[in-house]
Amino acid sequence: MVADNPSLLVSLLIVADVKQLEEIKAKRGDAVTGFDPVGQGALLVEFVDPQTSKTIWLGAAEGDVRGSNSVELSKQRLAYAVDKLFDQLPH
Repeated sequence: MVADNPSLLVSLLIVADVKQLEEIKAKRGDAVTGFDPVGQGALLVEFVDPQTSKTIWLGAAEGDVRGSNSVELSKQRLAYAVDKLFDQLPH
């Protein structure tokens, strides 16, 4: 990461099923920590040319981890989705 004259800007957007997250908080309190499968979610990654402010590449991954039997399985599914997202990058 550089502060001056970057060659690439990266923008991330992570979206989770807010209703499901609120239900978890209501059951366990506001101090929910760690990784909890919260249902549907999405990750958007955008690479931007800092000179022109134009998008160079935009990728997205989405999934639903509610059906996962464990936190570990949810993490594995998330890692798989992120790997597949970056597999879409042109070579």
